[in-house]
Amino acid sequence: MMKKSIALELRSAPEDSSVLSSKLVEFLDETFIPERARYDVMISCDEVFSNLYMHAYGKNPEGQIHFNAELGKDCITITFTDHGNSMPGDQPLTLPADKYSEGGYGLFIIYELMDEVRYYSNGTANTITMKKTIEGCGK
Repeated sequence: MMKKSIALELRSAPEDSSVLSSKLVEFLDETFIPERARYDVMISCDEVFSNLYMHAYGKNPEGQIHFNAELGKDCITITFTDHGNSMPGDQPLTLPADKYSEGGYGLFIIYELMDEVRYYSNGTANTITMKKTIEGCGK
């Protein structure tokens, strides 16, 4: 039977990036998501995790990250929630890659690979939600 969702509690430690990747592969293996979409989801999740480790938690491996992936009728929705530093609200997220400073390509990659990306901070928690549309993926 196909899993419809997965939730993980992770630390902002580099080794938990491997935990995320392996659990996400297991989840995606049980879906009908095409290989290209799987690749886009995996790369985007790796980029978000890296950004949280580097920027939200300033390389502190004790930061907490909540990860959730949910397979819907026509998309997969990925959510990361953290309690680290928030991203500046005026961050130019959709400029061409040559407009970013060194090391700033992760957000550009995420926006290129995913169909929808939303960021929200309420002052205590930060949430990034990404969606990848896949026709008929919830078979």
